Order: sequence, then structure tokens, then C-alpha cells
Amino acid sequence: MVFLVTSQPSESLTILQMEKDLRSRADTLSTQKQMRVQQLRQRLDADEKLCDCLGTTPFHIAPSCVVPTEQLLADLDKHISELETEKVLDNLCHLSFSIFWQHSISLLLLVNFVSLT
Repeated sequence: MVFLVTSQPSESLTILQMEKDLRSRADTLSTQKQMRVQQLRQRLDADEKLCDCLGTTPFHIAPSCVVPTEQLLADLDKHISELETEKVLDNLCHLSFSIFWQHSISLLLLVNFVSLT
């Protein structure tokens, strides 16, 4: 995690050294921006897939969001985690229902077979 620290340049630095420091800071911030944007894209893809599967509304990102904050990424992670839990529970519910009906049908077939004999 990189924090932007604003400070007054030291008077002992030359103009060239100040420029080098500023370029270095700009490169660091640019890299951080690229990483966050990539993380956001990956998380939004996962969110979209889960929402399509569950029929829910995707996580809302303001159109003005150019560089996602770490808090936004954390909120999106929490949202995705909740959706994944919901999907597991939904799958478990469907599986339980399917097993119930399979056993019910088997029991009905057995009852019919016994009544015929």
C-alpha cells in the first residue's frame, strides 16, 4: 500500500533531484492506479457472473469513479463474498430438494410395487 505524502521539498535538493523525486512518486501512483483498476475489473467480472447466476443486482460503482479506493475494493470483496455464500446456500437448497424428490419417487415406486405384488 502506497500513501501519497505531500511535503515541502527540502531546500537542499536541486531542481533535478526534486524532479526525479516527483517522477518517482508519479510512477508509483500510476502503478497503484493500474493495479486498482485491474483489481476492480476482475472483481466486477466476478460480481457480474454471480449476479447473473443468482438473479441479483450487481454492485454499483459511480460512473465518476476513475481510480477505485481501497475501501471500495474492500466493500466489493465483501459483496462478492456474500454472493458466493448465497450461491452455495442456493445450490445446497436445490440439491436437498432434488434428493428429497428422488427419495419420494423411489418410495412411491416401492409402495406401488409392493401393492401390486
